[in-house]
Amino acid sequence: MYKNYLRLLAKWPRDPRKAPGRSLPLFMEKEVESSFKKGGEGGNSRSPDAILCQRRFDALSQLLNNTHLNDFPHSYKSGIFGLQVKQLEEINSDKFRKLIGLGDKKSYSLLSVGRNTYCQGTIKSSKTTTTRLLSTMPPVPFVAPAYTAQLNETAHLICEKDVVLVVPESCRGGVFEELKGQVESAIQAANGTDYSFVTKNISNMGMVKIAHAYHYTGSEPLIFIRGNCIGHPTQFEAFVKQGLLEKALSKKDYDLIVIGGGSAGLSGAKLAAGIGKKVLVLDFVKPTPIGTTWGLGGTCVNVGCIPKKLMHQASLLGHSLSDAKKFGWDVCTENVTLNWVKMKDAVNDHIAALNWGYKVALREKKATYLNAYGSVTAPFEVTTTDKKGKKTVVSADKILVATGLRPKYPSVPGAKEYAITSDDLFSLPYNPGKTLSVGASYISLECSGFIKGMGNESHVMVRSILLRGFDQDMAERIKKQMAEEGIKFISAVPTKIEQIKAPTEKEAGLYKVWGEGVDGEGKKVEYVDEYNTVLFAIGREAKTEDIGIKEHGVKLSEAGKVIGFNGGEQSVSMPYIYACGDVLHNCPELTPVAIQAATTLMKKLFLGALEVTDYDNIPTTVFTPLEYGCCGLSTEQAQAKYGKENITEYHNVFTPLEYTVPDRKESKHCYLKLICLNTEHDRVLGLHILSPNAGEITQGFGIALKLNATKRDFDNLVGIHPSVAENFTTLNIVKKEGDEELVATGC
Repeated sequence: MYKNYLRLLAKWPRDPRKAPGRSLPLFMEKEVESSFKKGGEGGNSRSPDAILCQRRFDALSQLLNNTHLNDFPHSYKSGIFGLQVKQLEEINSDKFRKLIGLGDKKSYSLLSVGRNTYCQGTIKSSKTTTTRLLSTMPPVPFVAPAYTAQLNETAHLICEKDVVLVVPESCRGGVFEELKGQVESAIQAANGTDYSFVTKNISNMGMVKIAHAYHYTGSEPLIFIRGNCIGHPTQFEAFVKQGLLEKALSKKDYDLIVIGGGSAGLSGAKLAAGIGKKVLVLDFVKPTPIGTTWGLGGTCVNVGCIPKKLMHQASLLGHSLSDAKKFGWDVCTENVTLNWVKMKDAVNDHIAALNWGYKVALREKKATYLNAYGSVTAPFEVTTTDKKGKKTVVSADKILVATGLRPKYPSVPGAKEYAITSDDLFSLPYNPGKTLSVGASYISLECSGFIKGMGNESHVMVRSILLRGFDQDMAERIKKQMAEEGIKFISAVPTKIEQIKAPTEKEAGLYKVWGEGVDGEGKKVEYVDEYNTVLFAIGREAKTEDIGIKEHGVKLSEAGKVIGFNGGEQSVSMPYIYACGDVLHNCPELTPVAIQAATTLMKKLFLGALEVTDYDNIPTTVFTPLEYGCCGLSTEQAQAKYGKENITEYHNVFTPLEYTVPDRKESKHCYLKLICLNTEHDRVLGLHILSPNAGEITQGFGIALKLNATKRDFDNLVGIHPSVAENFTTLNIVKKEGDEELVATGC
């Protein structure tokens, strides 16, 4: 093997202009000679591992022979890495080096990665350390197996001890002692006597991993208090100057207080309480303008995903009656109507069971639940207010804000007086009748869809495009299908609502709606019509103005959402406050995202898991009459990010087998496509499908995008026949501008 290495290195290209100390082949020859000498008969070390030696030899052979370039040819000349000079320069830029935890090029050495500069009496840290360099966190840093035990020990110390100072191995000697002394002095000045303070010196590689888990980049020291990452020394110094250290070290009533009993709050609370932490959950629903309230569980369970999907299913069953007749069932399909009250009561009975189940689950986990409003009134303190107005002050080491969002109302006369939102629709005591859904959101389209499917006249008033942020080709296809179902789309905005007849417990009211739009020639036109129900679905907003977090230093976005540190769940300004779910700035407003984020956060804070929530490639579904499922980028997003010329789309139309016998008119709208990056072997960037049961299909294929699947991977997958999902394995039509509409064919 030794001779094989020498023969290989003899072939390695040499640059005569380089000094011997900078020649890569000479350096490798010395390393090989040194390794095999140490492993010889007279050496003290054991012989080099044969398997490892062979692997390294194979890797060097591949580099020498340009194996990667030959297997994956590019249209440009490249070196052994298959990269252009420009790309290599980008990789070696200061920005990218700091992203992966390396110092800048001027001060870089393998032995001083991430080294910080400390001056006597003050602590200086990199100005860019806490600056988020990309729209998402960098990839999870690799940690060699040899450091795993050290890393796990450090993570558990952070969770278990009062104060933990974690420093990289490059921070040693006087520099380390000075930093340790400054932390100890600050604690003593804050009257911290009964506390545990530990320091942990870990590898630079491990330090980068710890930093990444808490949404930092680089390998500077980090200081933790009761599991809260206070940050680098300069941030700790600011924390002390704010007078927060003494309060942080004081004894609290709870380990965690959760404000909000929705998907994020409950999942986080149950996990924390389940491992023995003392948890308080506060949940209080302020009534809607018409007085609607609900139980524990949040928007999704009570007035969102659950009742929406059940009513969507109820509307689909209406179609199934006529299908059954064509399949041979002797059923009556004339004068079939839906009993709204019976359906609504059945749905709400299920929701009530869920509400009760959540209370039982909290009790079994020994978490305290209060039906009370929570407001932050001091550092680490929350004041609760119950229905009777009784106030109680409680404290915790960590506060999780999980208050979700509430529907918006426009500044239109009569909107709050006479219109409803999705917060009210699912508990209406009467059939909504002829309904106007105002808004282009998925909530508006879903509600208008099932209202129409239940036998009511349904109109949608939109200002411009549908489903902003979603793929617009798919949005237009949804609009066409819904219009064919008989749903009328009105291009206008409402300007006034007047009541003609008030609703009763058994019958919807009647309202006159005025709107203003623009015709095809650009002229303003007035719209007037009468409706039994007017539903606003124009977006949702955070209601954080009354919970005291802004007054106590929590930075909020213009929309009132909590701004997380570098895209994480920890507040960028108050390290003991966290946010999960819809109330977190730039977080996808989806229930599974809220649950995943809260669960991952609690595992990190209380169990030492060093994982972060991945907010990319999240599958989702819009439950319109014909469901729309998607994962990854839309066409618009992919072209904007990678360039139109680098995107290839594969698409097709199809007819679900179950639609053939009843000759369902939705058949011609069933469509799917894959959006691929052709510069990376057609890596799939986006997956989109309009079909029955699109949610079930999208969920399954979502893992493929997580694993960076290519079009070839989809092609090599054997489909299940006959199924809708198998169409993703047989896509071979490239979408081009100007092509005629595709026509479905049989299998």
